[in-house]
Amino acid sequence: MTGFMGKPKTKSRKFVGVYWRESEEVRHQGRPDKIFWISYRDARGKFKWERIGPASQGITEAFAHQKRTERMNLIHLGENPAVKKKSSQAVLDEVFEKYAEMGELEGKHIAVERSRYGKHLKPQFGTATLADLTEEALTRHKAACMKIMAPASVKGVFALLRRVINFGLRKKMWAGSNPIGPTSDFKMPSVQNSGERFLTEEEEAALLDELEKRSPMVRDMFLLALRTGLRATEIFGIRGRDVDVATNTLFLNAKGGARQSVFVDDEVLATLTGYRRRPDELIFRQDDGQRLKAIYDVFTRACNAVGLNEGITDKRQRVWFHTARHTAISRWAQSGDFTLLELKEAARHNRIETTMRYAHLIPGSVRSKIEAFAKAKQKEPTPPLRLVVPKAKIQDQ
Repeated sequence: MTGFMGKPKTKSRKFVGVYWRESEEVRHQGRPDKIFWISYRDARGKFKWERIGPASQGITEAFAHQKRTERMNLIHLGENPAVKKKSSQAVLDEVFEKYAEMGELEGKHIAVERSRYGKHLKPQFGTATLADLTEEALTRHKAACMKIMAPASVKGVFALLRRVINFGLRKKMWAGSNPIGPTSDFKMPSVQNSGERFLTEEEEAALLDELEKRSPMVRDMFLLALRTGLRATEIFGIRGRDVDVATNTLFLNAKGGARQSVFVDDEVLATLTGYRRRPDELIFRQDDGQRLKAIYDVFTRACNAVGLNEGITDKRQRVWFHTARHTAISRWAQSGDFTLLELKEAARHNRIETTMRYAHLIPGSVRSKIEAFAKAKQKEPTPPLRLVVPKAKIQDQ
């Protein structure tokens, strides 16, 4: 969760009916993020709270005041803003806010999705209705995003949009079909990740030593990712209560908010318990106890010091923190101890297509079996060549 739900609202000193809450986890410009609310009585005299949005998405006290003024003007004209909103076609901003609110109530970590929406969807489609999200409009936006972002990142943007639209359709906020759904003609960005780099044991040892010099905590986080395949955002959220020493189990809020468990070996277990955190405390955290957002500056400098990315321009071949996850899954695949379905479960992939990126590393794959069959046939003695000459037909003289 983003930490907004348990905080009391603080009344604005500048504007009547404007309030805000501070986040316990999300930070903006070096301070806790604020989410703004307004209050008013509708045309029926019923008291209303309305969420306007967080400061990290450009919302200010003045903007919240402007929205409250708009609501009050409608009320003075005898209209009810809430009724008007339901009777008109919802816009994407409204659908996303409801989607995010429900996610927070379910305990999901929505901060990443809020950031992605605010940067890459809100400016283009925030005021769009479902009818405005045409194939042409979506394709043009995809092309614009592809010029400045990696295909995987662009795919993540449109995957979020697809989820939000599906949510709006389920909640009857919109009526129609999803323009990014399976029956549409829109094509999601193609991502070719099968060539992504994973570390050798020598590279791993060198990088861990360098990280130990620069930041022991980042070193421990990278070791955890190497042994378990955890994502950085999953590691950021681990608390003291999530470590079960008796069963060598680590519980976590995985991608999408699902509660999952993974096995941790004794070395990693000792590393986690060595931080001596209380049950509600984050294991890996900032100096002020707040949730980490990124550790990429330290990690990038360590990679450069070891020379892992020297002369490499292909992003798929560069080492970054997520390389630890690729390394873990690649080594599981190479061990020969996992079938493809078992590898999918170990990697906690939602779709088998994602696991297929590692299929070529599994010993005993179709290709390797064909190669082994061909080599075995080459070792067998070649039988003598026999020419079978058909008998000539007797022609009439």
